[in-house]
Amino acid sequence: MQRPLLHKEVEALVGPDGQGQVVVDVDLSGQKVRGEAKQYTGTDFGYIKGQLARGYQIVAAFLTGVQNRFAVASTLKSGKAHAQSGGCLLEILPGVETRLDRPQRRTECVQQCMVEQKARIRQVHQEITALQGRGSARRRPKLERELKDAVEALIGLNRRLRQYRQDNATNPSPVRIVLRADSAFGTLEVFQRLLELGYEFAIKSYSGSNPAYKTLLDSLPADDWVEVGKNRYAAEGIAVPSPQLLGAFPLRLVALRRSDADGRQVRSVVVTTFGTETMTTKEMVTFYHARQTIEAGFQECKGTLHFGKPRLRKYESNAAFTQLVLFAFNLIRWVRPCLQTTATKIANAKTRFLVRIAARCRASVRHAADKVHILFSRGTTLAGLRVVVTWPPDYPFSVSNGHMSTCLRET
Repeated sequence: MQRPLLHKEVEALVGPDGQGQVVVDVDLSGQKVRGEAKQYTGTDFGYIKGQLARGYQIVAAFLTGVQNRFAVASTLKSGKAHAQSGGCLLEILPGVETRLDRPQRRTECVQQCMVEQKARIRQVHQEITALQGRGSARRRPKLERELKDAVEALIGLNRRLRQYRQDNATNPSPVRIVLRADSAFGTLEVFQRLLELGYEFAIKSYSGSNPAYKTLLDSLPADDWVEVGKNRYAAEGIAVPSPQLLGAFPLRLVALRRSDADGRQVRSVVVTTFGTETMTTKEMVTFYHARQTIEAGFQECKGTLHFGKPRLRKYESNAAFTQLVLFAFNLIRWVRPCLQTTATKIANAKTRFLVRIAARCRASVRHAADKVHILFSRGTTLAGLRVVVTWPPDYPFSVSNGHMSTCLRET
C-alpha cells in the first residue's frame, strides 16, 4: 500500500534527469520493558536511553521527502542490538530497496577485494610451504585456519559479485541513495558492504572505537580546524596508513570537535563518499547534522502514537505493532493534503491534535463517488465541523467500501 506513495516522493527527489539524491536516515531507538521482564519474549539487556536495561531496540530507516519525513523500513531487535548495530543496518537495506528501488552496484569494489584476497591466499600458502624447523608444528595449524578463512571469504566475494551483476542487469533506472547514520553503525564491515551495494553515505565513527582515528585527530594542525557552529569545529582528515582504518577504500574523513559545558572535548570522525569538490567541510557537517530530525520522528511515534513502551508480551506481536505504528506515521502525512475543510481548527491542526482529539470524536461518515464526507457529531470537541477527503485518483487501492455509506463510526 505504501510503495506507490513512496515512489512519488522518490520521483520528486531524483528529478526528471534521475540524478537527484534520495536521503535515508537510519537510527536506533530503545524500548524498556515494564513489569515482570520475563513476560516479554525476545528482550535482552543493552544500553537503552543511556542506561543498561532490558528491552527492545527499534532499527528504523526514514526517508527525507520533499516536505515530510517518511518511515521506509524497520525491524525490532533485542536490547543488545546496539552492540551489533552494523549488522542491523545491513539487515534493513532489503526493505529500503523494496520500497525505494536500489542503486547501481559497484562491482569494481568487489573485484578489488577479490584481488587482495587472492594475494593473501598465495602469501599464506607460501608461508605454509616454507614452514620447517622448530616451532613449525605449532604455527602450521594457525596458518591452515587462516588459509581456510581466506578461501571462504573469497568464495563469498565471488558469490556477491555474481549477485551484483545480476542486480545491475535487472535495474535499468538505479537510484542515488544516500545513507546517514550515527557512530553505532560506523564499522569497517558496513563501509565495505555499502560501497559494494552502490550507496553513498555519511556515517560517524568515534575516535575511541579505533586507535587509527585518534592518531588522525592528534595529527591535525591547529590551523586546519574551521568553526562550523558554537564551540564546534571541523577539519579535513589526513589519511593515516593503517590496516585498521579504511584500507584502500576511496573515502573522505571529516574530523569533528566540540566542547561541552564542562569543558570536556568530544571528538569524532564522519566517514563519507562525498568528495571535497561536492561539499565543502562546513557543508558536509551541516548535511550530516540534518539527520538529527530523525529523533523528532521517533518522539512522535513514542509520544503521539503511544509507542514509548512495548504494548504486548510476545516478540512477534510487538514486531507487527511496530510496523503498524510506522504505517500510521506515514498515513497521517499522506492524508493531510487530501483533507478539504473550511474549519481552521482542523486545517491548522498538528499531528498530536488529529490523533489525540479528532480521532476520538464520533462522526457521521458518508461515502459519495471518490470522496468521503465526515461530519463530527454533537457533544464532541469538533461538533458541526465538516471534512471532505479526496483521495488521489491514480492511487491503486480503494480507501472505503459501500458498507460505510450510512454508518456512524468512530473515526
